[in-house]
Amino acid sequence: MSRPLVILASCLVAAVLAGCADVNLRNPFTSDPLTGGQNVGTSRLLSLTIPAGMQLYPTHGSSTTDGGMEVYRGRVEMTSVALYMHSGLAGQGWNLRLTRRQGSRAVSVYERANSVVVLTLERTTLGTLLCIWTGERMPDGAGLPQNVWTAQTGSVGSETYQDFTAPQPQSTESWGGGSDLQEHNL
Repeated sequence: MSRPLVILASCLVAAVLAGCADVNLRNPFTSDPLTGGQNVGTSRLLSLTIPAGMQLYPTHGSSTTDGGMEVYRGRVEMTSVALYMHSGLAGQGWNLRLTRRQGSRAVSVYERANSVVVLTLERTTLGTLLCIWTGERMPDGAGLPQNVWTAQTGSVGSETYQDFTAPQPQSTESWGGGSDLQEHNL
């Protein structure tokens, strides 16, 4: 082949590859090969459909008899997810009690009878992150339950998890490999 034809063919191949980079092709054999997202369509905690394009990450959530948390991520506009979830929850009789947005983060709190739902949304480089928290409403004037701050274990499907344990008072932890920086718990 002559040199101009090789250059022309190379430019055409480069242009096609550059155009295909924005197509966002997915692996047909798995939902998310990097982190394990699953296409579920419906929240198990709320029995509510989730916006198309959002994937569940069961290893990041937890579920117990009195509530739980689900984590979803997808390439969906954050405002669209918020409006979609609000419409679905309102249709199920949930009342919006609080909503706040600061930059790329938002939180909404819904209440129905003795149940509470908290939605947190965050716009990230990889799309929108949606966390759904559910639980029973505490009575007015209730104190902070002690079992929230101790180690608990549970399961989501076949996955098991262990919550964190609160730091012990008067403990010290060193950072940076030396004793230059220390954290003291009160």
